[in-house]
Amino acid sequence: MNSIMLKAIALALALISTGAVAQTITVGDGNGLPGELVVVPVNFVTGGNQIGNFTVDIAYDATKFSAAEGDCSVMSISQLSQSCSGGGGAGIIRITGSRGTGELTTGLVANLNMTIANDAPVGPLALDGSMFAVGFNGMDIDLGDITVIDGTLTVNAGPQPTFSSAPPPGIINMGPFAEGSGTQTQNLTITNTGEAGSDLDGTCVFGAGDSEISLNTDGSFGPIAQGANEVEVIACDTTTGSAVAYTRALECTHDGDNPTANYTVNCTVELPPVPEYGSDPAPGATLNFGGTTEEGDPDPTDTVNITNVGGAGSFLDATCTESADPNNKFSISNGSFTGLAAGASNLVTVTCDASAEGLWTGQMSCTHTGDTVTDPALYDLSCNIGPPGLAVFASTPGPGSTINLTPGGAVPEGEVVPPLPLTFFNNADPGDSDLDILCSLTGSTEISMNPTTVLGVGGATIAPASSLPQTFSCDTTTAGVFQASLDCDYYLDGDVPPPTRGIDGTASYTIDCEVRLPETEVVPSPGDGATLETTVDIGGTGTVGTVRFEEVLDEDLMPNNASIDSCTIGGTDAGAFAISAPASFPQAIASGGFVDVVVEGTDINPGQQLYNGTMDCFYFDSNGDLPHDVSYQLVLNVEAGDATFRVTKEFTDGDNPTLVDVTLSCFTGLPLIQSQTISETQDVNFIVQSFESGELNCSVTEDLDTPELLGYTPTYVSGGPSSSDNDGGCNFYNVEGGDENTCHIINDADPVEVVIEKDWIIEGMGGDSVDQNFRVTVYCDAPILGQDVRGDFNGCGLIPIKGTDTDLLVLQYCKELYGFGDEIFVVDVIPEWPSSSCYAVETVYDSGVEIDNDCGNLQISHGQGDSCLITNTVFFEGIPTLSQYGMAILVLLMLGVGLVGFRRFA
Repeated sequence: MNSIMLKAIALALALISTGAVAQTITVGDGNGLPGELVVVPVNFVTGGNQIGNFTVDIAYDATKFSAAEGDCSVMSISQLSQSCSGGGGAGIIRITGSRGTGELTTGLVANLNMTIANDAPVGPLALDGSMFAVGFNGMDIDLGDITVIDGTLTVNAGPQPTFSSAPPPGIINMGPFAEGSGTQTQNLTITNTGEAGSDLDGTCVFGAGDSEISLNTDGSFGPIAQGANEVEVIACDTTTGSAVAYTRALECTHDGDNPTANYTVNCTVELPPVPEYGSDPAPGATLNFGGTTEEGDPDPTDTVNITNVGGAGSFLDATCTESADPNNKFSISNGSFTGLAAGASNLVTVTCDASAEGLWTGQMSCTHTGDTVTDPALYDLSCNIGPPGLAVFASTPGPGSTINLTPGGAVPEGEVVPPLPLTFFNNADPGDSDLDILCSLTGSTEISMNPTTVLGVGGATIAPASSLPQTFSCDTTTAGVFQASLDCDYYLDGDVPPPTRGIDGTASYTIDCEVRLPETEVVPSPGDGATLETTVDIGGTGTVGTVRFEEVLDEDLMPNNASIDSCTIGGTDAGAFAISAPASFPQAIASGGFVDVVVEGTDINPGQQLYNGTMDCFYFDSNGDLPHDVSYQLVLNVEAGDATFRVTKEFTDGDNPTLVDVTLSCFTGLPLIQSQTISETQDVNFIVQSFESGELNCSVTEDLDTPELLGYTPTYVSGGPSSSDNDGGCNFYNVEGGDENTCHIINDADPVEVVIEKDWIIEGMGGDSVDQNFRVTVYCDAPILGQDVRGDFNGCGLIPIKGTDTDLLVLQYCKELYGFGDEIFVVDVIPEWPSSSCYAVETVYDSGVEIDNDCGNLQISHGQGDSCLITNTVFFEGIPTLSQYGMAILVLLMLGVGLVGFRRFA
């Protein structure tokens, strides 16, 4: 076949033979086309060894090649017969041959006719030598001698496997295993540690040795890919009846480098471990339960600690019972166990019944699965129960103690004294004897004991580990020092009640109590030696001080006798001091109450500035005790007091905010002259100091030069203890220290003149005959001196004013003036703040008079009046005596010259 048609055929040739190297052979260039026939010649080269029957399987990838049975030809070689068939199944071509005897001196060539599959590229063929018969020995396959018929193909080596195992070739030790422990196994893990893409195949077979060692698997392995592993299981049978050591050779052949791996497998089987009984104490010992135990005490115990002292892996079973217990006094706990491992222990406890006195004996027997020498293990039991223990007496406080019911000292009559305890104890263990105690209480009957059981016939009984509390009390109804004695006998075994048998011990105690008469305590405040001091004005009187005598501790159950016996004044200036309260001595102090002693001081010698005195007081604060005394220093200072002048302001013309300067002028004291600003809403106070009481004269005036006061006249109204007169100001004479005087200044508005001039102008003949009598009425919103007041609504007085939310009645002031001809009237009006207005209305009695009145708006204010002029003009209107003819002529004249309008007609 043309070499171009040979496409990428891989041939892996792996034969198991001494010194053979497994390789993979690639034939062709890997470009085979589907359907082409490829002839692969394989050359078997002998090594000069004998050969018997053989079989060679050539495996191939059936997805890449196809080969029918018989698609191979084998050249006949002398001394060798062979055949070729496809009986190996799909993917395998098997070559079989036979060789009788003799030496194979020439090679064997098989031409393998392979057809490239239609659906895959060409891959490698593998020549598997694992199928060689046993008689096939010594043949080497020289991969380098493989030839191709037409000599045009190239042969390349492929990836090679490497055999590795765990454990590695050498000695494999198994065990030791206990006899009869079943089949024990050991894994042999085979790994391909060769090149990537390689596969490892082989077989492990046991050779000569003990048949107890075998394989649990079939021994064959592979193909094992690079990095993968398979496990062969080595088994050891432990069912033999005696301790032995087995050994057997294991050989594993494979197609990797160094194709044989040898192992020696050892398996040790031992006899099963035997338990052995051991104990502490050892068998044969006597358990004595710690010696003697008192009757009624907790049941005593003793123990046996059993240990498996046999071989490792052994297990001990045991059961312990009372093999002898005639009085049924012993019991066993934790006495039966199984499977106690070697070295482990089990504690067996034996308990003795301590409810009855006696020496009790018995035996404990422990049967077990250990050695037969000590089976059963026996232990003697000996338990001595003695008589019950005696009671143990104790007390708190201890015997010989003094119990003081008033540890803080004597208490007053009637005060409740807390009881104090005395406790008896029987400190014996439970089950021991009772404690019997019998006591007697002698001495002061004010001291009592509760409960009184120990004082009765037969006394009291205290059980073991118990106590009996007692308390002592004191009756404080009466005062006195009281003492009692408590004497006790006690008996320790409790079997015979007292007092019919001997006393085991005594204990005595003293009980004290002190009661005194009740007390009170009076505390003066301030205390002894204090100074009482005050200051008065010259010639004045004031309280120098107060001493309070207060009962602060009252233990009385009855009326007390706390009192102030006396207080007296003494010293250099005793006459300047006096006790103003209480009115007399002695003075009783009520329970929980107090009495104040008040001392007054008076300046009895004007000009003296300091008076000194003393006060001594005696007081009682307990029933029947001696009086206590306290002394005080008395000091009276004399100094001139301040004089105060309060000045207020009033304007009678309304809410006048004018500020006015007022001045206080004095002839002595400081300051002599002082001024302040005052208004209706701002009062002022003047203070004068440093003057001799009764020698101070002062006056208060306002500054009349103030422009805002023009048109006002002041009125002064003085008040206070030093007020004298109001001539030109508020005057104060002989002012005493501490005086508080007042001055009220009233500013009345002065009248201003409203001048009304009346002038007549008469023109024409006959005007002199006009009536020149008139009436002028003056109206003002401020008072008019000499005003007219009428109660009607048509003239002066109350008249309605319109233009507001409601009709208001406003008081108007008016005055009527009567005259004839030319006149000048002066009306005095008292203006309101800040200004007032007036107007005048004239009434004439002749219709021929024309009135020109400029008195409609007169404005006045403080110090400022106003004036106006009313002019009456008279035009001649005819002669009142004309006859009817004259009147006709006059009418004709008027018709001739035009209409003359008459302004007035009478």
